[in-house]
Amino acid sequence: MKTNTDAVLSAKSLRYFLQLIDNMSYTQAAQILGITQPVLTQQIKKIERAVGAPLFGQMGKKLYLTDAGLKMEETAFQELIML
Repeated sequence: MKTNTDAVLSAKSLRYFLQLIDNMSYTQAAQILGITQPVLTQQIKKIERAVGAPLFGQMGKKLYLTDAGLKMEETAFQELIML
């Protein structure tokens, strides 16, 4: 994983990422966040580019966290606590 995530990881993007983990559905997470699903998808892709690895995988219609996603989840919680 790359470490150049500081510029990309705003509190907003961390909240989006964590909400997606809570719902494991782009549509439901976007509705809760009050944004559109494409906006959420773009934000997650930005984070993935910064991290250098996919954060989510998909089996059929089910989302799951990748190893990079699990590490990012820990980082996201720590970052939000420090804000």
